[in-house]
Amino acid sequence: MNKQVIALYSTIPLNENFGEITHLVVSPRELEELTKKENSSFTTLLQKVNNDGIQLIPTFDQQLPLTLIHYPEIITSMIKQLKSKWITLTGREITDCWLPNASYAAGIDKWLIQSGITKTYIPLPAIEIANDQEDTVYQVKTIRGLTLVGYKKQGDLYNVTLKEDNVPTLHIDMTYEGMYDGEVLINEKDLEAVRLWSHLEKSAYEFGMTQWMMERCNGAQITSNLLSEITEEMDSLVKSIQSLPLSNTSRMRVAILAWEYPPNCIGGLSTHVYHLAKNLVNENLQVTVFTPKRDGEPTLLMEEGVEVVRVDVLHEKDAHFLDWVGSMNIALAKAVNRSHQIKPFQLIHAHDWLVAESGKSISYKHDIPLITTIHSTEFGRNKGIHNEVQSFIYEQEKALMKSSQKVILCHHSLKEDLLDGYKGVVADSQLMIIPNGMEDEPVRPPSHHRLNVLFENRPMFSSLARFVPEKGLETVIRAIYELKMEGISTGAVIAGIGPLEKELTKLVNDLDLQNEIFFPGFVTEEERAVLLSHSKAVVIPSTYEPFGLVAVEAFSYGCPVIAANVGGLKGLILEGKTGFSFTSNNVKELVYKMKLVLNEPVKAQEIGLAGQKMAKSLFSWKQHANRTKACYEDCLTEYKVRETVR
Repeated sequence: MNKQVIALYSTIPLNENFGEITHLVVSPRELEELTKKENSSFTTLLQKVNNDGIQLIPTFDQQLPLTLIHYPEIITSMIKQLKSKWITLTGREITDCWLPNASYAAGIDKWLIQSGITKTYIPLPAIEIANDQEDTVYQVKTIRGLTLVGYKKQGDLYNVTLKEDNVPTLHIDMTYEGMYDGEVLINEKDLEAVRLWSHLEKSAYEFGMTQWMMERCNGAQITSNLLSEITEEMDSLVKSIQSLPLSNTSRMRVAILAWEYPPNCIGGLSTHVYHLAKNLVNENLQVTVFTPKRDGEPTLLMEEGVEVVRVDVLHEKDAHFLDWVGSMNIALAKAVNRSHQIKPFQLIHAHDWLVAESGKSISYKHDIPLITTIHSTEFGRNKGIHNEVQSFIYEQEKALMKSSQKVILCHHSLKEDLLDGYKGVVADSQLMIIPNGMEDEPVRPPSHHRLNVLFENRPMFSSLARFVPEKGLETVIRAIYELKMEGISTGAVIAGIGPLEKELTKLVNDLDLQNEIFFPGFVTEEERAVLLSHSKAVVIPSTYEPFGLVAVEAFSYGCPVIAANVGGLKGLILEGKTGFSFTSNNVKELVYKMKLVLNEPVKAQEIGLAGQKMAKSLFSWKQHANRTKACYEDCLTEYKVRETVR
C-alpha cells in the first residue's frame, strides 16, 4: 500500500517546512500569482517540488462545485482551460485533478475521462457507504473508468491510502467535502452567486457565448459582483435581450398540478407539493395548486397563502386506475384554462406522469413554459418495463419530459435512472437536482391520541409508505416474525394505503402476528408525528427509493432510521453514525439492525440526534423553494428571448 498526505496550497504557507506532505493541490491562478511575487516564489515552490519529491495536483481556478453546473459544454470548457494553463505553467500534462470542494456526482466522470483525466479524490465515507464487501476499499473505479481515491481529513491535511490491485467498480452517487460532518455544499451567503451563475451559463449556452463567458471568467474567483459584471456585459452584447431583467420583479403566477395534496396523502408527493407551494408563497410568488377533489373537500380554499383548487373527476369511482387518470387530466386542464382566462399564469409545474396530459395541453394551448418534477420513474420502480401498463406509464413519462423546459429531480440517483432508462428523451442540460427539504419545526405530537396506546407496553418500530411492491413492506413483517420467534417482545406500525393491503394483511394473519403488526391506514400529520416521535426506529425497506422523504421526516424528530441501501437512501445513511442500513429484502440483516436498536437504546438515540443535525444542515424547504424559483425565472427568460427573436 502507498500512503499519501495531501494539502491545499491555500492552507500551507510557502515559507513553512512541508514536513510529511507528499502532494500539494494548487490552481493555475495561484501559480500565476506566485510568478508575480518578489523573490521568485514560483521558483521556490518548484524547488521544493523537485527537492522534496512533492507532487502537484491541479485544481480549478473557478472553485464552483462542478455538481452545480448544468451544461456539459461549461464543464468541458473548464477542464480544457485547466489543462491548457497547467501545461503552459508547468510543462506537464494532467492525469489527475482535485475537484472544487471535492464535490463529485455520477456523470461527472464522463467529462473527466473524455478529457484525459483518470483520477480524482473524494471523501472516504462515500466509498465506505457504496462498498458492500467485507474487505476495506480505499479507491474505486466508476463504470466509465475514472478512479475515485478516498481520503480522510485530519485538520488541514488529507490522508490517502492507495491499493493498486483489485480496485472494484462501484457506483458513487454524490459526495462533497464536509457532507458527512453535516456541512452544506453551498452556504446561504453563496446562494446568490450560484443563482447568478446558473442564469449566466444558461444565457451563454442559449446564444452560443459559452467560450466568451469562460474566457471572461478565466482565472477569476467566482463572486456575485463578478458574475453581475459579466452578465451586464453579455446583455450589452446581445441586443435581443437588452430589455430583459436578470430576474422577474413582478409577482409570478404559477399553476401546480398534483394528483395528491393534503389531506389526500398517498405517498411523499403530497407532502412535497404542500411544502413547496407554501414556501414559494414566502418567496413572493402567487401559487395555485390544482388537484382532484375527494368527498367533503371544498372546491376552492386559500390555505397559508396557497390557493387550492380541487376538481371533480368524472370517473372518480372508476375501478380502472388509468381511466381515472385520464378523467382527472381532463378536469385539471379545464380548471386551469378557466383560471388562466381570468388571470394568466406565467408557467405550469407538473408533478409526475399522472398529470402529464393536462400539463402538456395547458403549456401548448397558452404557450407558457412547462416544468416537471419527477419523483420516481416506472423504469426504476420495476427494474425495467415488463407489461402493457408499465409501458403506457413509461411512454407518458417520456412525453412529459420531452415537453418540459426543465426537469427537476430530488436526488442524483434519479438522474442516473433517467440517463440510463430514458436515453435520448431528456438532455443532461435540462435536468436540475433540487433535494427535498424538512421543516425547521416539525409538528408536535398530541399528548393524547389513539395511536399512543400502541407504544405503551413494548418497544415498537414504524414504517410509513404506500402499499406497493417497491416499498418492500413484506420484509418488515417477516423481520418482526423472526424477532417473535426469538422471544423478543416488539412490534411494528405500518402506516399507509395501497393495492397490496390485502396481501400484507394476509401475510400478517398467516404468520399469526395480529398482536405485533398494526395497520392504522392513512395517517394525518399529527398521527405521523406520533409514530416518528415514539418509535424506536423508522424502518424503510424499499427496493427502489429515489430520495427517501420519510427518512428526512424521521431525522427531523431525532428518530433513528434503519433503511435499505438503495437510491437516495445510500447518501442519507452513514452506517452507525446517522442511521443503520441493510440490503433490500434481506430479513436477516434487518433483524440484526433492529436488535442493535433494541439492545443499545442510548447509542440509537445518539445516532438519531446525529441524523437530525445532519438533515437540518442539508435539507430545507426554504432552500428548495428558492432554487425552484430560480429555475422558474430561467425558464421565463428563455421564453422571452424566443419571443424577441421571433
